[in-house]
Amino acid sequence: MSSRLKKLFSSLVHGNQHERMKMLLLSLSFFLVIGSYTLVREIKSSIFMAVVGKDYVPWARLIAMFILIPGVMFYSFLVDRLRRYQLLYFYSILYGVAGIFCTYLIAHPTVGLLNTDTSPYRLFGWFFYFFIEGFSPFVVSVFWAFANSVFTPNEARESYALLVSGSKFGGMATAAAAWFIFSLRDAAGAPIFSNVVGHQLVLALFTVLVFLIPIVIRITIKKVPGQYLHGYEAVYQFEKHKKEQGQEKTGIFSGLV
Repeated sequence: MSSRLKKLFSSLVHGNQHERMKMLLLSLSFFLVIGSYTLVREIKSSIFMAVVGKDYVPWARLIAMFILIPGVMFYSFLVDRLRRYQLLYFYSILYGVAGIFCTYLIAHPTVGLLNTDTSPYRLFGWFFYFFIEGFSPFVVSVFWAFANSVFTPNEARESYALLVSGSKFGGMATAAAAWFIFSLRDAAGAPIFSNVVGHQLVLALFTVLVFLIPIVIRITIKKVPGQYLHGYEAVYQFEKHKKEQGQEKTGIFSGLV
């Protein structure tokens, strides 16, 4: 283990400047991905139970599996039309915009937490639960797809330890930030932020972190030369080129027939 750490830090200090920049920027991106997910994952069930009711949590878990099916189908539709980094842009911005609306609705007198009457007909609770359930397959997984496309197998073995370290640090940092928001007290010992405001601040922080993801990815693409951003992507482009050539030949032969 110590030899791997030495090799990792040696590559950071003595490695190629562009490879080092790519590694650090993608580690920062994964920090933002996991950090934002940690924030909302911890409050997903609590908000659902406060709005809909704790008796419906098992139903929410069951229904979520079916709700995600159209999302997966839409994801498959986008995969054939967008590059991996564009997919990451799309889902990050989508979750950022939805995060803005959730931050507002959480304090709404009838839709949000100020309404203490739980009911299965309060749609915001269901939406928020399914919204967070989709973060892992549609943001975390897309990030890994992008990372796999810009790292060669050898680079992956050397770099993924740093990526995972960045994600762990992101999870700990944002979890600590959420704990600080909810535990902050005044001189009399009373909470400085109400329960509603505390949840708003956490969602606002989530929204900021999610919006930073495409910005960091854009910086990565702009600052790192293209020759350092081809790993498995090179294989993909080669196979795509062969497939297109095969289709052209098929079209020619079909025309002759």
